[in-house]
Amino acid sequence: MSKEAFEKLKRIVGDNSDIVDVGSPASDDAVHSAEKYLSISFPEDYKLFLKTWGTLAIGPREYYGIAGSDFENSSVPNGIWFTSKKRAQLDLPNNLIVVCDNDGVEYLCIDINNKKGSSVVVTWNVPSRECLSVKSQDLFSFIIEDAEDFL
Repeated sequence: MSKEAFEKLKRIVGDNSDIVDVGSPASDDAVHSAEKYLSISFPEDYKLFLKTWGTLAIGPREYYGIAGSDFENSSVPNGIWFTSKKRAQLDLPNNLIVVCDNDGVEYLCIDINNKKGSSVVVTWNVPSRECLSVKSQDLFSFIIEDAEDFL
């Protein structure tokens, strides 16, 4: 996990309240329930994201996370619900957690199978149903880079 990127993102969120929307920080119990619901263990930086913001929006871009405890009957930006839904609808691989939807054409996902212990963000193409590329080596750097157009 990049501590520097996390601190930079915290500053961006704090300094741009006019274009940032923060969700509700998730409790340890909520994070554990989400992991259990998806039958996976979250990387430490994704847990930190969830416990710090829950969900996050910068400008028009939403970064999914935990938004409430009902993972079966929810909506965006609940990434746990969305990931589960896309697993059922599109055979999204179980090692991916959707953190951002790019107009339904591709999903930006955390790949929990990476060996680095951080949230490597990959692009999963909806039409081809395959990972096309690594977008970023960690979640916080991805959000910073992705949101730069709106800052």
